[in-house]
Amino acid sequence: MWIVRPALVVALIGVGACGRSDTPAATTTDVHATPSITDAPVPPDASGAPPVDAAAPSADIEIESLSEDGFFGHVFTADGAAIAMLDWKPCVLCQHADILRIARVTQDKLVEEEQLNLGTHAGIPGLAIHRDLLVVHAEANQLSFYARDGVHWRERPAVTLAARCSYSDDLRVWLGDRVLAIGGVHDWCVYEQRAGRWELAKTLSRDTWSSGIAIAGDRAVVHNWRRAEVYAQRAGVWTRTARVESPDENTSFWNVAASERWIVFRAIGSGNVTTLYVYDLAHDAKLAASLELAGDDADAGFAVDATTLAAAGVQDRRWRFDGTTWSEDRPIEGANRNGFYSRTVAIGDLIWIGDTARTITNAPPGFIHGFRID
Repeated sequence: MWIVRPALVVALIGVGACGRSDTPAATTTDVHATPSITDAPVPPDASGAPPVDAAAPSADIEIESLSEDGFFGHVFTADGAAIAMLDWKPCVLCQHADILRIARVTQDKLVEEEQLNLGTHAGIPGLAIHRDLLVVHAEANQLSFYARDGVHWRERPAVTLAARCSYSDDLRVWLGDRVLAIGGVHDWCVYEQRAGRWELAKTLSRDTWSSGIAIAGDRAVVHNWRRAEVYAQRAGVWTRTARVESPDENTSFWNVAASERWIVFRAIGSGNVTTLYVYDLAHDAKLAASLELAGDDADAGFAVDATTLAAAGVQDRRWRFDGTTWSEDRPIEGANRNGFYSRTVAIGDLIWIGDTARTITNAPPGFIHGFRID
């Protein structure tokens, strides 16, 4: 279900069955209409989270789950005008029937371009989109690809992962310019597209780089609790171009996000203070900003692009880069209807923030909220 607020204007720029189907959907919503919406009641929160104000400002776009479950809004990815998301239905033996939904914001229309049934899986699939290519990791040893063809997405040949790169549980995948990364049992694995084929180009030991990896353009950023290294690809050769150290011995890099220019770590320091550390790849990976967050929500999502940084948490916040410094922008409000702090964030032409349901059944549906950047 799509709910589009009247505030969205032309200035915006850029199920339960197993098995696989390829049935296109082309659902459009006219933003000049005024659809009705009733805010669902907020269930009790045993963790002590503050109550959600039903009258709080709303997002410019709200994407609602196809069903009431606790998963929608957790796995999605965005690039430019496109957003791809998984809509899950509870299935037998703790598995889930995964519906892949792909949509695009085009002028004054919100168009759902595709719905694909990915079958039933026990783990949480990984998902990444870059330009007109989408990659899905739903099987332990396989990557599935979809390419945009007009207004539809067509499946492309799958890639069988090397044994060191296979994984059978929750997993993220990253996609850049002819480069992708995935976390395996033994290594972080970087694949490179060569002559139309995806080939394993580099492995990075998870014994050394225990925390994570991110891909931005033709760069890979890999880190542990205390340091990170940046690798760049030139003519098929991967070379380390920068190293980043934790600001002090009491600060741990928890998660990473990256863009062509920026590396951002969500880190925990003394007293469980959570801070976003922003490093500038255009200036030898020097520290460009330290942005302190409210609370110790280290697992909450965040994302960065050339000029925008957004982070979910106790408060959902955003910052803008003016060419010289990072400054906090107006707050993001209305993205936490269900009361969770740890939520997924992605940046395309809009800032997207997930808002998963609080329980598996009989709960308010999950949402993905979209906020205009300008």
